[in-house]
Amino acid sequence: MKKSTWMILGILALAVYAAVKFAPPYIRNFQFKMLLNSSAEDSGDLNNEEIIHDIKKKIEELSLPFEPKHIYPKPPLVEPEGPPFIILDRGEGYFAIDAEYQITIELFFGKIPVTLTFSPSGYYEPGT
Repeated sequence: MKKSTWMILGILALAVYAAVKFAPPYIRNFQFKMLLNSSAEDSGDLNNEEIIHDIKKKIEELSLPFEPKHIYPKPPLVEPEGPPFIILDRGEGYFAIDAEYQITIELFFGKIPVTLTFSPSGYYEPGT
């Protein structure tokens, strides 16, 4: 084979490797963001405890790096020092959920760690 063919195959192999490594965290983040949007929209029918219960189930299902202590009502009794956190904010005429977390991906057999930071949120304001 020609040198250019090997180069193209190498680039293609790297692209597939990157897709296999990076796609799952982005897909899980998208699914989590959809849950936060749905929970915000259901906030008129659900109380904070029910919303937190739904969020905890999804966190476990998606294997996200949250623990119950990372979920705060607003204003939080203790400010989060950094990710991971989920803040529920129920105000006059709106409901917001903001989250932030990090996932570290090990590339090339753990030689190169890459940390991805995600900040999904959900917001609902009746009438909008």
